[in-house]
Amino acid sequence: TDHPARLRWAVNTERWSPSGDHEGAEFGFLLSLLPQHEREECLKFVHMPDKKRALVSRLLQRAACARVTSAPHASIEIRRTKGRKPFLASPL
Repeated sequence: TDHPARLRWAVNTERWSPSGDHEGAEFGFLLSLLPQHEREECLKFVHMPDKKRALVSRLLQRAACARVTSAPHASIEIRRTKGRKPFLASPL
């Protein structure tokens, strides 16, 4: 059986072409699911493929944490180490 903390998801961001790029409604809606500081981190990238990878990465991190902890998506707090590695800060 699968362990609840072992998740594997794959997303091909190259096949995803949101209408209007980072200024479009689809990308904007997904960005709105993140806290402000994470939105800014996603948008600081110059190239659209990098923005898409950053957004999808952060959404998947939150989805994994919410699934494993059974906490609401909005209550998930992810911080980063000095080496920029993400970790679940709350709830523990």
